[in-house]
Amino acid sequence: SHAPPPAPVQSSGGGMLSGIGSTIAQ
Repeated sequence: SHAPPPAPVQSSGGGMLSGIGSTIAQ
């Protein structure tokens, strides 16, 4: 994890990529 994204993506273990995907999913 590089930065704390505004979503529980830490479980996924992505960071920026996870944050973007989470935003689209939401």
